[in-house]
Amino acid sequence: MELFQEGTYRPIGVLFDTPVYRQIFQNCWHMPSYKVHVAMVAELLRLQKENQLLSEVTPEDMARHLHVMSKRSLRVQLLDFQLQEYDNDDDDEVRMLLSMAREVNDSMRMRDIQLDAQRLISAPELMPPNFISAKMMKEAKAIGEALTERHQQTSCSEHLQQPRDVVLDVVPKVLQGLWVPKPRLFLTMPSMKLDKMAVGVTKGVEDGVLAALGSTTHEVNMSCSTRDEMITSIIKTLHEAYPKDIRRKMLNSFSPQLMHHVAEVTAEQITALFQPRGKQEDTMSLPEEPTSLPEEPTTLHEKPTTLHEGHTKLPDKTTSLPEEPTTLHEEPKSVTEEPTFLHEQSAVKVEESRKKKKSRMNRFIRWMQKRIFTRIHPQ
Repeated sequence: MELFQEGTYRPIGVLFDTPVYRQIFQNCWHMPSYKVHVAMVAELLRLQKENQLLSEVTPEDMARHLHVMSKRSLRVQLLDFQLQEYDNDDDDEVRMLLSMAREVNDSMRMRDIQLDAQRLISAPELMPPNFISAKMMKEAKAIGEALTERHQQTSCSEHLQQPRDVVLDVVPKVLQGLWVPKPRLFLTMPSMKLDKMAVGVTKGVEDGVLAALGSTTHEVNMSCSTRDEMITSIIKTLHEAYPKDIRRKMLNSFSPQLMHHVAEVTAEQITALFQPRGKQEDTMSLPEEPTSLPEEPTTLHEKPTTLHEGHTKLPDKTTSLPEEPTTLHEEPKSVTEEPTFLHEQSAVKVEESRKKKKSRMNRFIRWMQKRIFTRIHPQ
């Protein structure tokens, strides 16, 4: 459990206090461009409903196409320019982590856009007047034609993906399926509140998958239907693990226990995609740490990490619910008593093992945080 705190994944906790992460966050969750994309996807869905757009083009295709188009904007190009200083960074971990933070937030944003646009189509009375204009309709027709022409290349057909690709495609959607409230308020970008938690859990799942596979060179054929079935399976597994009231309380508080469980279940199912059935592990867990770490100075300053001010937690309406369990499953107690000497000896070994594991975990966290801190934290 030590890997997770309330709303964060400890090994990368210092990332969220850096200017570069704040720039990524603000660039992604930009309300004016968000509204434009919602309006455009809604218009594309209207055209599709009137048989003016290929029915096989999905809302996901539409949102992704608009996301690619948005990369031409000055706002996005400025962020790209600011991130270029890390392209020649000798530390691949930092560069990959910044890329993951951006992709996770972008993925959740696109999903929010799809859901808001679909809600507009099902409830036209919610449509803001400025969402409909002759210019918008003309541009939507042009985009619709481009989507139709490129459907074979841009649709979510089966294609080869590496472990990191699958993790980035699956984890944010699992978290949105668990955390985003229903019914959701319109045009509120609800997934924005999940940013740190989502980046952290995604990193935790990637660490677990790569630790199990031992390599990033694996590839698997993955389609949208396979991905969606996996997401449904993961969410179902987690729902079945907890009573509804306790689950709601754990969700509202960003329970580290639940976050750890989400990461383990998701990592296990993604790992199974890349492993032959005979070689799949019976159980899998997040990695503790590399076996050999560089020496750490004992004076490294570790900053506490929190969610963004203004939306630190989802509102907790379940204060009267029973306390969350301290463990996922209680171990059955043995009926027979062990001899006192053996029992004491075993207890000592367990305690020593627990202390060693905790010590290794803390060294790993300090090591990871130092790498991030020295590369991207302001001097």
